Amino acid sequence: MTKTAILVAVFFISGCAGARRAPQPSSVGNGLLIARVETRGAVIRAFVDFADSARAEQLDEKGEPVPGVEAASGLSDGKYVYFFDLPPGRYVLTSASFPSRLARYQVTAPADAKMKRSAVLKSGAVAFLGTFVFDAKFPEFDVAVERAARVVGHWLFFFTRRPLLPRDTDLRLWEPGSVAEIDALRSARTALAGTQWRPTIEARLRELSAPEPAKTSGVIRTKELPLHEEPMLAWRDTLGWGEPRRAPTGLAWRRPGGDATVVVFFTTWTAPGFAGYDAAVAELRRAASASVFPAQWDPKLGIHVT
Repeated sequence: MTKTAILVAVFFISGCAGARRAPQPSSVGNGLLIARVETRGAVIRAFVDFADSARAEQLDEKGEPVPGVEAASGLSDGKYVYFFDLPPGRYVLTSASFPSRLARYQVTAPADAKMKRSAVLKSGAVAFLGTFVFDAKFPEFDVAVERAARVVGHWLFFFTRRPLLPRDTDLRLWEPGSVAEIDALRSARTALAGTQWRPTIEARLRELSAPEPAKTSGVIRTKELPLHEEPMLAWRDTLGWGEPRRAPTGLAWRRPGGDATVVVFFTTWTAPGFAGYDAAVAELRRAASASVFPAQWDPKLGIHVT
């Protein structure tokens, strides 16, 4: 192995060892905060920078900052920042930063209406601080020259610490709604897979009755699989098994060229002979049991019968 290869291997191993990981909760009562902060360009609004670091503070019941209680984000997945292992309480985002042009720029949330923009973190739960969209604006000329000089100085002396520069902005949008929160939770579910935070995220998604994202097909040009509407349910052909066989109280799919089957039975309180949900569930279970351990496939009914 050459000296260059050895150096590359050393840097690779060091980089892996130094990569940040999501810390596990130190207490069952501690929770997770999520936030998304975007900064749009001063000239072209379509140019967006996403914060990879942020800070939050805890508020008391009057909306005043709790002295000495400030939280720093511990991880970013490119669009969302995560605050780990926080005790229950009310929190609000105070600032965020992002790298750009060999410098780091910081945006500051407005000091007013903190109580309105806060989120309550329950014991052992996850909370969403919201999506923040800032519009950048040009500073005064002398301020712009001073900041540019600091950036150029870092370019010339690249071994110095990257400067942290304030970014003049206006908060144009703060979105804490359930749609934005569900998007954040789905991103967190992927970013924090394999950690103890995953069950907490799943619990919040169930609490919001969040539907799973629509299935797609294709790698380069992905498209959403069509939704097939039935009188009692809707389905997508995620297995590529084609149209189901229809029976009066169910749908059945059979794998092309194989024996594997999927059978779905359904009923409603308006169905003839409906005798209550307990009786209906028992009947559906008997029908499902017959389909799982079938004696014979009935092509007319489209289900297995005993």
